[in-house]
Amino acid sequence: MADEVAQVVEMEYKGVYYLLKGSHEAITTIIRAIRTLSNWAHEKNLKSPGSSTWQKIQEVSEGTAPVIELPKEMFEKTVKNPKRFGDEYISPFEYYCQENNLRYCIMPDLNPNDDYIPIGVPSQDLAIHQKQMKSWMSIRQETEENKDKDYDAKIQAKREEIANAKTPEEKEKLEGELAELVQAKEENKDKLQETKDKMSRDNTLTFEEYLRQGKGTNFEKNPEKALAMEPEVGIVREFLPIECMVPIRDEGLVPDSKELFYSQKTQDNELFTIKRTFEPDENGVFFSVYSVTDAKDPSKVKTFSDKGMTREAWMKKLPEMLKYAGMLADQPTTALVTEDRLKAYIKGLDSNFSKTQDEGSEEKQYSSKEAKEFVEGIKRDKEQADRYDESLYTTITVPAAAVMSDGEGKMSLELAGGLVSGAPVTSANKKMATLKINSDDIFEMKKPDGEVSSIKGKDIIAELTSTKSKDESKAMHHTARK
Repeated sequence: MADEVAQVVEMEYKGVYYLLKGSHEAITTIIRAIRTLSNWAHEKNLKSPGSSTWQKIQEVSEGTAPVIELPKEMFEKTVKNPKRFGDEYISPFEYYCQENNLRYCIMPDLNPNDDYIPIGVPSQDLAIHQKQMKSWMSIRQETEENKDKDYDAKIQAKREEIANAKTPEEKEKLEGELAELVQAKEENKDKLQETKDKMSRDNTLTFEEYLRQGKGTNFEKNPEKALAMEPEVGIVREFLPIECMVPIRDEGLVPDSKELFYSQKTQDNELFTIKRTFEPDENGVFFSVYSVTDAKDPSKVKTFSDKGMTREAWMKKLPEMLKYAGMLADQPTTALVTEDRLKAYIKGLDSNFSKTQDEGSEEKQYSSKEAKEFVEGIKRDKEQADRYDESLYTTITVPAAAVMSDGEGKMSLELAGGLVSGAPVTSANKKMATLKINSDDIFEMKKPDGEVSSIKGKDIIAELTSTKSKDESKAMHHTARK
């Protein structure tokens, strides 16, 4: 409990003073992050005029340098560079910094799943940076407000189509499209609210607030390794499948690559991946197609799609997809925007950076009540399925001499009528062998005269059970005579 007590610590590192507030654990994490960032530089980012390292920005800043979150569209190279010959294009942000002689540091994106880029700036330059940012944020807000109105019109039109549907099949299809439009509107509404929230604080974060965005990422667990991988992979966050494999309908939430690559390493150290592509439908609403490799046969690939499905309907379908892929509902899963990043991530990590807690350890924490119910529901379903599967089998022990190899890698079981091929032997020692037999399975049996016939599992069980009962009866009779 001592870690929860707020503390204030003053620290000097490489000539820069920091005033840190928080629990002992939080301050320890911040100190480690400061040291890592102070020795970090992304060489690619340092080529632009005004771009610098975090350490240098801190050195010239009047107080701890703040971090400003800028919309990604400010970094699209759409402006011809007036200070260079030829057709070199730079981003509006680079042009603005070049014209105003501004210094900045493009920070590691500790919140990799939004569409903002964090920039560290000297505190005395913050107001000038905010001036440009506000104009771009106003454009973004207007775009999202117009999109909201556009969704309203499309939803109304779709409802009219449903009212005029001529067949139940047509109506069902249109209702699915309506559900997608409603979800897209809600997603855009959330994005609009996020825009307003950021604008209310001038898109500015304190250094501590910036670091807190890294919770749940590889930066939180190992900042040194995370930053070493950052140029190729970016900062990586892990989710449960229910959190990252949800339907996305609004284009504003779709990654620029129109793809996501999921990876999950299970407790037995197997790695499974899923490719997700985003495609627009005739209404301009996006749906996803998942390409899933069969966990049992990698040569097989099956596609799953959430097109025309509500979120609730897709959540019911998700367990089937996870099972096919070999993934688990309660295991951490990464989501990367390109295949190259996925390959670099897999190459750079021996195992996922956050480990699933062992059974019997501290209760697992979930990001939401919905996530907890989803995972626990799958576990209950699996337990019921396991119990059902178990009920189909009968476990019987026989003398070890009754089973033998047929020379082709299969075990045979000797019965009165012949040898049963493919006997399901689960264990054996010098004296006894254990079989687990499904009563509905059909086995091949070779008779002494060479004739081959079939025998059902239930008949094998009946014969072995009868034989065992007779043997036990004889043993009891023999004991009684003694």
